[in-house]
Amino acid sequence: MGDQWKSGLSSAGFQLLEHGPYQRCRHPIFASVILGMIGLTLALPSAFTAVCLLVGILALTRQASEEERRLQLFAVYEAYAQRTPKWPWNSALVLK
Repeated sequence: MGDQWKSGLSSAGFQLLEHGPYQRCRHPIFASVILGMIGLTLALPSAFTAVCLLVGILALTRQASEEERRLQLFAVYEAYAQRTPKWPWNSALVLK
């Protein structure tokens, strides 16, 4: 992510990342964390890991939705969102 990594949202120097994993899905970091949590739950099945998985998925999907709401302020985001699935598991087009 380089210079695009920041806390909060600022239009100063904003550049939408559309290459690398971001051309396959809009939230590759969150998707990777979710897949890791699923793997942990499968490797160490317990009520605790199941609860952590559910809470983690809810938190990350909420964060992703909040980020998208804020990114809609930028004109380039709408076209990107139209052609790129939110999650890698949302579309068979990911493997194109």
